[in-house]
Amino acid sequence: MSTLIHNAMIVTMDPELRVYANGALFIKADKIHAIGSSSHILNQFSAEAAEVIDLCDRILLPGFINTHVHTSQQLARGIADDVDLMTWLHHRIWPYESQMTEEDSYISTLLCGIELIHSGVTCFAEAGGQHVPGIARAVECLGIRGCLAQSTMDAGEGLPSSWEKETAKSSIQIQEELYKNLHGTADGRIRVWFGLRQILNATDDLLFLTKEIADKFNTGIHMKFLTRMNM
Repeated sequence: MSTLIHNAMIVTMDPELRVYANGALFIKADKIHAIGSSSHILNQFSAEAAEVIDLCDRILLPGFINTHVHTSQQLARGIADDVDLMTWLHHRIWPYESQMTEEDSYISTLLCGIELIHSGVTCFAEAGGQHVPGIARAVECLGIRGCLAQSTMDAGEGLPSSWEKETAKSSIQIQEELYKNLHGTADGRIRVWFGLRQILNATDDLLFLTKEIADKFNTGIHMKFLTRMNM
């Protein structure tokens, strides 16, 4: 399958930061094969293209990257509005998240992903989700890229009872299995990072062990560390 897209302002974001006021690109086997002025690309590839799309003066640019999103919270909209941070966490969001199943996480991520795509986002960093296998299944279906991290906490007040039994060691073991099972899946679109939900809910042991395991696998860490208490 080959597609030629033309008559668009193309912002390449390449090292030279080239912009084509009236540009076109030719896509072949899901890869950008050529990019340039509309006249040049049409002249060279229109006969080969199975589909030709006129973008009619729209702007074409690489997909955006959302660097902090909680896919598990897509289904929670409206349940925690207009409350302070601790009420939001202890009485709304954490009780909701602690009851989620893997299927809930899959559906929530599908809905979140649809919204991301609609906004031009093609890659996201999960800030700490529930049931990462469900998140990964949705990412594979959506065709986007994701850096996925498990919601990980081993300290702090107000944790749901099902989360209180987690220790630094058990949290790392769970995430190591996620890495081994999911990292690099979906044709390489899924990466697994190690998660620290926020520094308020992490012991020193968890912080140090997370750094060690991330270094071992040469992968990333996602952590929130500038939480505003008066939100």
